[in-house]
Amino acid sequence: MRACVPLFLAVIFAGPPAGATAPTQGEAPCTSERSTLGGLACELGRAVRAQAADAVVVGLAPTLSPATPLKPGVAVALAVKVALTLGRKASAWPLAEDRAHLAHFVSPRPLVVVTAKLEGDALVGSLEFFAPAATPPTGGNTRMDPSVRLAAKQGLDAEVRRFLPPIALAAREFVRLAPGESDVLALACGDLDGTGVPVVASVGRTFVTFGTYRAGKYTRISRREQRELAPVAPAPLREPLGTAWITPARTLDLGLSDRAHAVRLRGAQAEALAARLPWPGGGCVNFDAPLVSPRAVRCSKDEAVVTEPGLAEPLDALAGATIISRAGDARLVRAGRLASGAVVVTDGAHEIRLDHGGAQLALADLDGDGAPELVTSLDTLDPRADAVVVYSWLGSVLNERLRVPVPAGVRALAVCPAPADRMPSIVLATSEGLWVIR
Repeated sequence: MRACVPLFLAVIFAGPPAGATAPTQGEAPCTSERSTLGGLACELGRAVRAQAADAVVVGLAPTLSPATPLKPGVAVALAVKVALTLGRKASAWPLAEDRAHLAHFVSPRPLVVVTAKLEGDALVGSLEFFAPAATPPTGGNTRMDPSVRLAAKQGLDAEVRRFLPPIALAAREFVRLAPGESDVLALACGDLDGTGVPVVASVGRTFVTFGTYRAGKYTRISRREQRELAPVAPAPLREPLGTAWITPARTLDLGLSDRAHAVRLRGAQAEALAARLPWPGGGCVNFDAPLVSPRAVRCSKDEAVVTEPGLAEPLDALAGATIISRAGDARLVRAGRLASGAVVVTDGAHEIRLDHGGAQLALADLDGDGAPELVTSLDTLDPRADAVVVYSWLGSVLNERLRVPVPAGVRALAVCPAPADRMPSIVLATSEGLWVIR
């Protein structure tokens, strides 16, 4: 699920990087930007803000082709956000241009040129900075070569998808990826190392197993023992619970009711968290035995408390995700299953219920329209009758959009990052191993 993936920034200077700036005191880091275009604009704009505070920002239209189906409007949207990052004196050109027309942008103001293109399943934003002309132009464009070139990359969201062809919410195949441990309680899928290749983390009662998921294939890469991560809980639950998610900071946050506290894995380092389970999307929870408290708490003393949106009743399953609208606005959506089997979904302003859902839940925007999808197993004791069901939260109803039978039973599930041209993969742990719906 996608929370938004952190940014990679490549900087190529034609000359010394004079003016490349760090955030000013009290300014939030760019990783706090939840939307793709907002995050790209933050990284690119801040790097040249000192010398480009009054720049004209122009977006170059991407070349349309089956391989690069981005619409020209993405360039204008990125230019507007970069201009906002630069400050009140900067302005954005309201049309997408081509490079041949840059000769017409001759003025005493700096010129910032931005482009957007697809690179695999990510959006790459590039920036070129042209200093103002030292002398009045005598013909042609006197600013032939940029003094600074920058590039940043981030995953896709609904704000970007409005400039791409629509995708169908449909399962093309349901295939087995790998044998799996029999005790898996939670799964997470995301870009854990910044390479753009999703990592699937299988959280079992004995091991945490990591594998890459590329081109529909899973390759196991490492594993960690639970006993080295956290001590055994003084009073484990009879029916064990677990949660896990890969955060925007590229950590794996995981917790089991078997263990005394949740853990944050950052590379090889393991940090003990101040609560029992992470709540995907943000925050942590403790137990209100034999269930999970619906009141979110901070995961560590250095973090802000993420209490909203909140739920009111004890839970036995959790899900959450930051959903980006087509306008680039972010909202945290949370879901939890009650002891009755009903699933509650809320964004703080609105709440909706599914009368009966299984104990495996996930939230994500699967079709890139800015509305959340609830992914759930069935409320059944017979594994042969189990299935993965996808509901879209549209207005005041949950509409069933997809149902895939899973006769081996669903023990855990997670949604991987969104690709450019199809529905994100849903990874499942079953009694027969690791499977994927894609």
